[in-house]
Amino acid sequence: EDSTLLPTHTGSNPASITRAELVSSFANRILHSKMYKLLYLGMALLSVVCLVLSFIEQCPSGIFYWLDAALNLIMIVEVLIRVNAMGKNFWKSVWNVIDIFLVFLCILTLFWLIFGECQNGSGSWETELDAFLLIARNGLQLVRLIIMMNKNRHRLTQRGPQAIDFSN
Repeated sequence: EDSTLLPTHTGSNPASITRAELVSSFANRILHSKMYKLLYLGMALLSVVCLVLSFIEQCPSGIFYWLDAALNLIMIVEVLIRVNAMGKNFWKSVWNVIDIFLVFLCILTLFWLIFGECQNGSGSWETELDAFLLIARNGLQLVRLIIMMNKNRHRLTQRGPQAIDFSN
């Protein structure tokens, strides 16, 4: 019998799983849970609120910063869950690459707004850039969420655990 075809284990217990396998398994359980669907719906609603606020407020208010920071945190957690659940397959979808880009854009925009100086009615290029970044970022994020929810409409209404499809 050829022993090279048998799996090798690094731990003392051949039935043990690695930490990476444990994290991946946990992420898959979350990805296929009802809680994940609710997280996704919450992200969409929060994105709509942030988009509306970015249209009506020339200089963002304190509530906008808190909502935007919460949305950024939720997006980061959501993407990390998918990266861990999907492993190398995560990078095979264009939507996942777009999500990584959006997360970085969201973080940069938030830092720009927090540390930048908003001047009401000044007409400066910084004020125009602030408005453009907010509207573009929140608009792209909302479009992405709507596309994903539309693509997975039947899965979002079914009972029981179902994965949200992020493939092309």
